[in-house]
Amino acid sequence: MSESKLGYTIHRYRKLLLTILILSMTYTIYRIYRVEIYLWSCENEQISSSCTIVGILSLEQGKKEVGHYYLSQACDMKYGLACKHLADNYAKDGVRDKAQTFYKKACDYNFGPACEFKQ
Repeated sequence: MSESKLGYTIHRYRKLLLTILILSMTYTIYRIYRVEIYLWSCENEQISSSCTIVGILSLEQGKKEVGHYYLSQACDMKYGLACKHLADNYAKDGVRDKAQTFYKKACDYNFGPACEFKQ
């Protein structure tokens, strides 16, 4: 292999390694701060999907009150998916009346999958 081709190949590999390093650092930062990013956009920009994500992540971490709070916030913004998640959580806990209330809201907000649970 000529010296110029070897230099070009080494340059390409360095560039590739730098790209991989940057992407892995970006992903690590995202994993560390993802809840904070969604929390900020929920509270400051009233983005219902962000509130839903915060609610779901909180429930996954065992923080029921926090999860219910943010899912309720998103449901109040007429985000049917949040209402359905909240209803599912209440149904899992055996709180049927609240579950039905949120299934109805989700259906009213045109989230079709919730309509099959609505009475």
